[in-house]
Amino acid sequence: MDHGTEEYEFVEGEGIPDCSRIGYTSDGFEIFVGTDDPGRVPHFHYRNTDRSVNTSIRIEKAEYYYFGKFRGILTDTQRKNLQEFMCGKNGRSDMNNWQWIVCEWNQNNSDELKVDVRKTLQPDYIVICIAANADQVCNLEERG
Repeated sequence: MDHGTEEYEFVEGEGIPDCSRIGYTSDGFEIFVGTDDPGRVPHFHYRNTDRSVNTSIRIEKAEYYYFGKFRGILTDTQRKNLQEFMCGKNGRSDMNNWQWIVCEWNQNNSDELKVDVRKTLQPDYIVICIAANADQVCNLEERG
């Protein structure tokens, strides 16, 4: 499967195939982890229902992970709400949502791509960088 063209589709009443929903931020953005993800980088997805914002972000550091159609950039408010969500309890255990994302990624993806929650510090998603071959640009907002 070509990871660059893969898209997760939501069908009302059926959920998201091959995904584990983590929850929703206070402003209604959905956070989920792909299962059996063919990508080589641990990441989660962040999107709204109309997909005007649809991006993926690395788990082990605050950096966008761009592939396929997942290329959105979060605003200051969206990053703040994402950070609050990540630090919040998930209601299923004593873990916070970021720890839950790590567990879901590790449980549902290749052994060689595991994130060690004991050795990896939770990133601060207030500042999310865009990885580039040369420089890194942080906290850009979409202009338009």
